[in-house]
Amino acid sequence: LHEVAVITQVGLDHKDYLGNTIEELALEKVAVIKNKIPAVISENPTVVVELAKERSKELLVYGSDFKAEEIRVSPSGTIFSYGGRKVKTSLVGKHQAVNCSTAVTTAKLFIEKVVGKKFIFPETVNVRLKGRLEVIRNSPLVIFDVAHNRDALTELFKTLNTFGIRADVVFSSLKDKNVEENLRVVADYLRTSGGELYLVEIKNERGTPIRELLTISQKLRIKAKV
Repeated sequence: LHEVAVITQVGLDHKDYLGNTIEELALEKVAVIKNKIPAVISENPTVVVELAKERSKELLVYGSDFKAEEIRVSPSGTIFSYGGRKVKTSLVGKHQAVNCSTAVTTAKLFIEKVVGKKFIFPETVNVRLKGRLEVIRNSPLVIFDVAHNRDALTELFKTLNTFGIRADVVFSSLKDKNVEENLRVVADYLRTSGGELYLVEIKNERGTPIRELLTISQKLRIKAKV
């Protein structure tokens, strides 16, 4: 059995398996907290924290017990303040500062409470995460991201806007994702970027057919090319 649990941000995803509301999803997520073990909760709605409190004897919650502050984002990474220390991660985006502070807090809790050793604070967290703001080509700039729900897409485009990146979007989707909701977020970005939408079909049984992508785009009044 595991000794420490961590709950990252709960979003409306995998609804076919986990539930249709944040409350239902949260119930599934907090089930990882077994036998009252310590748990770390990333930035989340209050309901996630309240449900976790019922299952853990020791809870560290983002925003009250730890936090990423003074966040500065650049194309080369993210720098933030954590407990009075400056931390740099190679991951890009304000949300990655939240994720990184959650990971550091979890590591500290595990090492000190479970292993019984002194935690050595990392000043740099070197992580390469393929498919998250991954630069495929610099000239012309091509960025690949596997964001597949509203929250992830919102963070992606928020980061692109921070850098002043005004781009076209090449979009595809699996059938079990909320394609209409996701395309709404894409459309919001395209109104800012002035770019165009290109639709591509994933060639396997889970891919959303191109005709369906076109139908949804037309419903949302988004001009799309295939």
